[in-house]
Amino acid sequence: MPTSTGTYDTIASFVLTQGLQSVAFSNIPQNYQTLVLTINGKYTNSTQSYCRFYVNGLKYGQYQLNTYALARLLPNGGTPVVDFSAQSGTWHGYTNITPDAGTISLSTEMTAINYNNYNGAKAFIFDSRMNSSIGGYGGIGISTIQSELTVNSFELRFDGGTFAVGTSFALYGLSTHQLKATGGDVIATDGTYWYHTFKTSGTFTPVANMTADILVVGGGGSGGHGKGAGAGAGGVCHLVGGSLIAGTSYSAVVGSGAANSSIGAPIGINGSNSTFFGITALGGGGGASNYNTPNDNGLSGGSGGGATRSGNVGSATQGSSGGATGYGNAGGAGSNGTNGIYGGGGGGGAGAAGGTPTASGTRIAGAGGAGKNTWSAWLDYGQVGSGDGYIAGGGGGSSYASGVAVEGGVGGSGGGGAGATYDTVFTGSQGLPGSANTGGGGGGGSDSGSGGAGGSGVVIVRYTV
Repeated sequence: MPTSTGTYDTIASFVLTQGLQSVAFSNIPQNYQTLVLTINGKYTNSTQSYCRFYVNGLKYGQYQLNTYALARLLPNGGTPVVDFSAQSGTWHGYTNITPDAGTISLSTEMTAINYNNYNGAKAFIFDSRMNSSIGGYGGIGISTIQSELTVNSFELRFDGGTFAVGTSFALYGLSTHQLKATGGDVIATDGTYWYHTFKTSGTFTPVANMTADILVVGGGGSGGHGKGAGAGAGGVCHLVGGSLIAGTSYSAVVGSGAANSSIGAPIGINGSNSTFFGITALGGGGGASNYNTPNDNGLSGGSGGGATRSGNVGSATQGSSGGATGYGNAGGAGSNGTNGIYGGGGGGGAGAAGGTPTASGTRIAGAGGAGKNTWSAWLDYGQVGSGDGYIAGGGGGSSYASGVAVEGGVGGSGGGGAGATYDTVFTGSQGLPGSANTGGGGGGGSDSGSGGAGGSGVVIVRYTV
C-alpha cells in the first residue's frame, strides 16, 4: 500500500511473469484527485539505462510531447536532485540509474496530484530507492505540468534496462472528490465542480441525490447555397440548481448539426434539438439562398438564419425551456443585389444578432453573430468548444460580385463557420462548417457553392465535489 496517508482504492495490481522494457497503465479512471503507483522488485541493465515517464503516450491531441522522468538517481551518499525542466515548450527529464551492469533492487512510489485537472497544474512526485552490490542509489524528483489535458494513461519505459520477473506494480486512487454520477464522454474536475460532458447522446445517472447546473446547446443550422446567408447557431439553455434523484437515468440527447445545403435544396437546413432533464435547446435556423430560384428568407430556430437580398431574417425562437434560461438571436439582413453585388446576412448567435452586409474593402457580407462566453470554464473542463471561450456563434454570410474578388463574412465567436469568398477563379466556393460541439452555424456558400454544415450541440452537467 502507499506510504501516503489516506484511504485508497486499488485500480490495478499485478506481478511480472516475464521481463519487460516498459509497463503502461491505460484508461485511468477520472474519479480520484490523486493517484499513487508503487513498484517493488528488481530491474536489470547491461550498461547505463534511462527510465522515462510518458503521459498520454508521446502526444496528447494538439499538445507538445509530454515526457517525464521517473527520478534522477545519484550514487550512495549523494544528495537527491530535482532535475526537470521545460525546453521549447516540451517538458522532459530522465533518470541516470547507474553506469554499471547488474541486477538492482527497486522500490519506488510515484504520486500524481490533480491528474484529472484539465486546465490546471498537475504534479508528479517520485521517491525511489535502489540498491545493488556496488552500493546504494536513491533519489527524489518532482515534475509539474500546466497544460490543457487530463492524464488518461502513462507509461514507464527503459531505454536499455528491463523490469525483472517478479517485480510488482500497484496503482491506487485516493478516495476524495468522489464522482456522484455516471455518464458522459468527458468527466473532469476543477476541484470545485465535477463536469460531465456529453459530446454524443448518452445517459446521466446520479448515485446520490444532487443539485446540478445544466447547459444544453442545440445543433447549428447550415448556410444557404449560392450567394447564401449564414446559418443561426443552436439555441442555448442554462439551468441553475436542478434537483436530480439518485438511481434515476436521465437521457442526454445531443443534436446534430444540419447537413450542407445543395443545388437540389439550396436553402439552409435547421439543426437538430438537444434535450436533457426536460430542457430543449432548439436547432439553429438555416441560412437563406439566392441561387437559381431564390428563397431569400432565413429560417427561424434557436438563433435565426440570415437573409439574402431583401428577404426576411430568421427569428430566434429559443426562449426558456424546462425552467432554464434560453439564449438566441435573429439573423442579419442581406443586400439586394444592386449593381450585381450580393452579400448574405450573418446567422444569429447566442450572444448577438447576425451582421448585415457593409461595403468595407473587399468584404461585403454580414458576419455571424457572436456566441456567449458565460460558460468558458465549462467548455475548458468539458474539452469542447472552438477554443475562444465562446459557444453557439452564428455562421457568416457569403459574398458575390461578378468579376470581382470579394470576401465572405467571418464566423461568429463560438464556432460559427465563415462565409465563402468569391475569387473569380472558381465557379463558387463552399461556406465553412460550424465547429463540433459548439452549436455553431455554417457559413453561406458563394456563387454556386454549398453552405457549410452546422456544428453539433453539447450537453454539460456540473455539480459540486
